Amino acid sequence: MADRYWVAGGTGNYNSTTNWSATSGGASGASVPSSADNVFFNGSSGAGTATINVASNCANLNLTGFAGTLAFTNNLDVNGTALNFGTGGYTVTGASQLQLNTAMTITSNGTSWQGNLFISGNVTFTLADNLTILGTLSITSGSSQTINGNTIFISSNLTSVGNGQTSGTTAFVFNGTGTWSNSSTGVIRNNITVNTAGTLTISGNVYYNTGTLTYTAGTVITTGSTLNVAAATTFNTSGMSWNNIAITSGTQTLNSLFSANGTMTLSISTIFAGTAGFSVGTLNVSAAGLTHQLVSTVTYTINTAFTCTAATDASRVLFRSTIAASKAILTLNSGATNNLRFVNATDINSSLGRTIYSYRGVFSNTNNWSLLSTDPVISTSASTFIN
Repeated sequence: MADRYWVAGGTGNYNSTTNWSATSGGASGASVPSSADNVFFNGSSGAGTATINVASNCANLNLTGFAGTLAFTNNLDVNGTALNFGTGGYTVTGASQLQLNTAMTITSNGTSWQGNLFISGNVTFTLADNLTILGTLSITSGSSQTINGNTIFISSNLTSVGNGQTSGTTAFVFNGTGTWSNSSTGVIRNNITVNTAGTLTISGNVYYNTGTLTYTAGTVITTGSTLNVAAATTFNTSGMSWNNIAITSGTQTLNSLFSANGTMTLSISTIFAGTAGFSVGTLNVSAAGLTHQLVSTVTYTINTAFTCTAATDASRVLFRSTIAASKAILTLNSGATNNLRFVNATDINSSLGRTIYSYRGVFSNTNNWSLLSTDPVISTSASTFIN
């Protein structure tokens, strides 16, 4: 392992020996850094432009005192144990990215990273202090990746690239204008907060669970998107509306009104907890043999349609309160439709909205539930029967 320093006043390509020295402020002519070499852009490096012109590597990277420009026309991989963003004063340009591939400690010193950052690998990254990323943050993991400590402020885009999971104690805060998206099925488990004066666009399928997802401020565009939740999760997102929500596992704790303009799909038995309910366009139960628990005295609202056609006489679906004999409030708003078959209800009060009809349902301690005479699977009359 050797140390490599960008030479004083150097302007040129990363892969040129004329731009590297073996000592700070020393003569040029050292070998181009490899993945085993520590790289320094410092106060002796001048104010020139270092162009990452080819895919490049280093071990540790330290930018303390640098006042020039890093031009990313290709990627730079950091493969050591430490990344120090320095004290600022430099400029980052280009569409390529700084890539972190090994377990390391990341120190920002209060410097915002202006470029794109890619965090990759089934390893643990530790933030020594808060980090603000002005470009795109991409995270990927084939199985599991951990990011611990402090907060990452995402001022632009967050993209989950892999199909594994990202977890840890580091909080993610959207504080600018950008997009949250997935290119695969990778799930984020770190706590996430939307707190911005800008606009966050949620694009396509995004995957989140286990942590706490909070909305504080900002415009959130969810058109065409689906939030996929596959484990116990806490939501405090009153003030914004999701588009579609797919819940495939776990207890969902709602600490403020959980809203969706489109469809909430329940494909597994779901326990709702917390102090608040939901307000959704369509509530769709997509599998038979499920039990869904609603919190006693809490209100849950369906605005457009209530659908469950997967259940059978031998494999029914049950909606019940979490406390026996103390009713949860499930309201199907006037004008909404319902297609329910073999759906039972226990300790559910639906008196604030239209009657909920279920073909061959069994009801115990309910208000405003009634039997439907026609099976909605073999007749469409149920879906248009509105009282």
